Amino acid sequence: MVTVFQICAVFGSVVMILQVIATAFGLDSEHDIGDIGDDLEMGDDLVDAHHDATTFFGIVSFRSVMAAVAFFGIGGLIADSAGLPQLIAIGFAIGLGMIMMVVVGWIMRTMSQLKSDGTVNINNAIGTIGTVYLTIPAAKAGSGKVTISIQNRTMEYQAVTVEEEAIATGARVEICNIVDVNTVEVKRESA
Repeated sequence: MVTVFQICAVFGSVVMILQVIATAFGLDSEHDIGDIGDDLEMGDDLVDAHHDATTFFGIVSFRSVMAAVAFFGIGGLIADSAGLPQLIAIGFAIGLGMIMMVVVGWIMRTMSQLKSDGTVNINNAIGTIGTVYLTIPAAKAGSGKVTISIQNRTMEYQAVTVEEEAIATGARVEICNIVDVNTVEVKRESA
């Protein structure tokens, strides 16, 4: 049984080290085993069952299985070197492997939630205050430009207004509507 423990410890450890190296060079392609998208059209009771099932499968990934294999082998070698009976050594190895699979799966799941798209959503501009960069002609007769701060970024958009007067450069305006992905409708900032 010691040979099985050694093979598992070496194989699992080598694969884990190769995964760390691949991740460092951007070659990571970690996917959950049994990953089912959240875009399913079904009743609420089936969706709840789906989320309960994927909670378990969310921790089972190639990386977490390799951690389980490595620590199964390491746990078995530790138990064997402590002189424990073979059955207890196997139980200890399985227990340590399962614990490490859950720990690594939880770490990977937590790290995957740190991802951020970073795309600015223009709809978040409604209600914000900006500054006119290029004069905005009156009554939608043309467009000017405004700079606004949304999602911790300074963005520049084309701007139109329904007001009867042009809005001069440097004036503060409120974004009141989205015309399209590059154009906002503004009005003078209310005092």
